[in-house]
Amino acid sequence: MLLVTLKRLIPGCILGVLCSLATIVSSSTCPAPLLLQLSNCTIAGTNVDSWGLMLDLANPSQYVCVSPSTVTNSTLVISSAFCQTESNITTAQCESLCGNTFNTSAAGTSYTLSSAGAILAPNPLWNELSPAALLAGTTVLQLPPNDELFKYPIGIITSGDHQNVGHFGLANDSDFLHAALSNGLIPANGFGLNAGSQSVANPRPGGLVLGGYDLASVDGAFTNFSITGADSSERDCPLEVVIEELVLRFPLAEGYTDVTLTSSGILIPACVEP
Repeated sequence: MLLVTLKRLIPGCILGVLCSLATIVSSSTCPAPLLLQLSNCTIAGTNVDSWGLMLDLANPSQYVCVSPSTVTNSTLVISSAFCQTESNITTAQCESLCGNTFNTSAAGTSYTLSSAGAILAPNPLWNELSPAALLAGTTVLQLPPNDELFKYPIGIITSGDHQNVGHFGLANDSDFLHAALSNGLIPANGFGLNAGSQSVANPRPGGLVLGGYDLASVDGAFTNFSITGADSSERDCPLEVVIEELVLRFPLAEGYTDVTLTSSGILIPACVEP
């Protein structure tokens, strides 16, 4: 077990699992928040066995696993052509690592090609990495619990090295949150995140609440921290913390023993990114 002591928050940033929190309300004029399960993501008929959110895109359905991201504004999935060019790996292995891929041809009229600059919110971090490797378009997304359909923009990663699952963008200008709010599918432009755990011994699912938060995931009072734009010379990281101490805890027959991994007085800046 790794124990982390957080000394303080970087000013202008937010820590934790609850961002832009909205009170859960339900009435005839206000939609209820949506819950997406964050857990082991297995897609029938494929080799995909990833950790993330499973999205139902296009018509007929194409299922992809994505990871919540606080540093991208757009939903970025992996193109079906991507795994045709990966070396030293089979197509099946590549698709599993990528959480499955998206085939624009199979999507038919449910997908419309567009210019990334015209329909996607800015994604500064991605643009620094590989701006030319991104297609964009609008496609249909089905949302639980009532399989509501709406079209919204996605980015499609076409090339890169050792790509894993795609991104479900939740940064300040999130395409999804803006689209879902304007379509009346969520009550507020915010989310609550319980990351769950991929622990081998004690795994547990988490959840992403869109437009609200899960009261069962709250322990203690709320503290507000404003999120400001990152300096252009720094990595874009809304959830930035300073770690005061890292301790590795070994379980024993009775109790445990701790091994300190950091030196006293050494502060470590870190990005909390699901």
